[in-house]
Amino acid sequence: MFAATQQHKGVDQNKGQTRRPLRFVAALAALAFAVTAMAALISVPNGDFSSSANDGQVGGGVLGGSGSTTVGSGPWSGTYIGVANLLAPPVLTVSPGSATISGLAGVGALGIVNNSGFFSQTLTNSYQANKRYVLNATVDAGTPLSVGVLSSAQAGIALTRGATEVASTRNATSLQLTLLGGTRYKLTLVYQTGALASGHVGVKLYSAPQNLLTGSLLSSVSFSDVTLHGGPIGAPPASIGPASGTPQTAVINTAFSSPLVIEVLNSEGDGVPGVTVTFAAPSSGASAVLSATTVVTDDNGLAQVTGVANAIPGSYSITATVAGLPAASFALTNVAPSGTMVGNATGTPQSAVVVQPFAQPLGVTVTDGGGHAVAGALVVFSAPLLGATATFPSGFVALTDSNGQASVPASANAVAGSYVVTASVAGGATSASFSLTNTAGPVAIAIPVGGTPQSATVSTPFNAPLQVKLTDAFGNQEAGVEVTFAAPGSGPSATFPPDGASTVVLTDANGIASVNATANANAGVYLVSASSAGLLTDVEFALTNSTSVVPVVTETSGQGQDANVGTAFNCLLQLKVTDGGGTPVSGANSFPVTKFVPMIGLKLVA
Repeated sequence: MFAATQQHKGVDQNKGQTRRPLRFVAALAALAFAVTAMAALISVPNGDFSSSANDGQVGGGVLGGSGSTTVGSGPWSGTYIGVANLLAPPVLTVSPGSATISGLAGVGALGIVNNSGFFSQTLTNSYQANKRYVLNATVDAGTPLSVGVLSSAQAGIALTRGATEVASTRNATSLQLTLLGGTRYKLTLVYQTGALASGHVGVKLYSAPQNLLTGSLLSSVSFSDVTLHGGPIGAPPASIGPASGTPQTAVINTAFSSPLVIEVLNSEGDGVPGVTVTFAAPSSGASAVLSATTVVTDDNGLAQVTGVANAIPGSYSITATVAGLPAASFALTNVAPSGTMVGNATGTPQSAVVVQPFAQPLGVTVTDGGGHAVAGALVVFSAPLLGATATFPSGFVALTDSNGQASVPASANAVAGSYVVTASVAGGATSASFSLTNTAGPVAIAIPVGGTPQSATVSTPFNAPLQVKLTDAFGNQEAGVEVTFAAPGSGPSATFPPDGASTVVLTDANGIASVNATANANAGVYLVSASSAGLLTDVEFALTNSTSVVPVVTETSGQGQDANVGTAFNCLLQLKVTDGGGTPVSGANSFPVTKFVPMIGLKLVA
């Protein structure tokens, strides 16, 4: 990839014609980039040839035929010129995306004569005094263009005032030809008005060769992407920014596919030529070798450099600066070759209590396709974003050392559970994984979740089991923890299976311990406690042994509802009352519904 600028003057040895100044910018055929249009545009209607109303074809036909007519419904017109009795005019075609002049020819008859043609339109804008106009068009002739081709007018662009060309690439003092890729070029023409200016701005796209036989001519010329900019002469730079080349990625020690193109604009959004731009890359770590450190902007206010990624993978910025203006930057990334492997994980599997560090750091080894250690590779450690995960106190990235090894310390977050952390290198073929588990902290909270308050007839089982839920300080469920349920040793009390006033139960996977209770033969009110190691206070269940038949109350509808505080629930709350044997009980006395709220699952929402 390269870029070259040359000034061409003197005599063309191949054509015997005078060469006028030309800055010629070239790049490899594989290079393709689109330059961002400047903000201060003068509208060229259908400059991109996207309007189907302008599609059509004119010219061709009989020898010597000539004419000028609107193509389709305009705005572009086509003018075609043949040679009497010798040459038919060329064919001018406007089709989606381009305008093409074909059928160019030249014959010898008392000298060499050629046919010619051009597309043109007159804009509503008038020329203004002391203004700089920049006309751009993409040109594709199916073959490389040269200074000779432009000088011989086989392909060119012009600015006109009426029938007069005020500036043309065949005789311009300032023009620029930039290779976009393949045989596509960007042709730039600059015209500056003086203290007096008049007339409407006109645009012309032409092929008007002279003194060339058919064998030396382009077979056709296509134009597209016609733009025009106008601004004050000599206005200072006001802003800079990337026009193309960001973001992009390259394998270490290889060239980036697109140049880094900076655009320097004045306060009206026009490109400023002749401004020195300084490009700078990081001096250490991941970086790039640039083709130049200072570049002068062209007629469109553009300056560009090419870059080659250094040997260190990673992301970084290339800065571009102009004196007196804030810097602009290009986001680049160097990646390891596709054969790069990340493996030999250390620190897996392992577990840590929530919010505590893991005992071992997470480590990997990075090697290339041949198994050799890769130094300076940027390894990224990635943990889940939600739920149980790990944090990295020293950061989630690390550079490999001379042995290709990198590691980071990790800590469990506040959520218990198992998960996987991965380690990868940009562009690497494989990644490493770590199996980690956050375990719940010490038991800190106990909550009764069922069985209180309730009543049972003496010597009969209580309807609902007594249930308590244990969690740590962060709400993580405590599974497999012993809970001791204890009833009073005398008087009204309850027994637990198999037949005692206390029992020990393990919490399940949800942290819940559950036990069934049976009222003893003594009537009265009492408390059953639930305790576990680490709890500061016991959980208590309010039970009542009754000498009368205690109705069994079950919900039939209205359970599981939410309502805002101070507003009614949507559905009626319905309960069914039966005796101990399941027979419905009618005429039961009313009772506070709030007594059964936990049982039927109602929520009061603040």
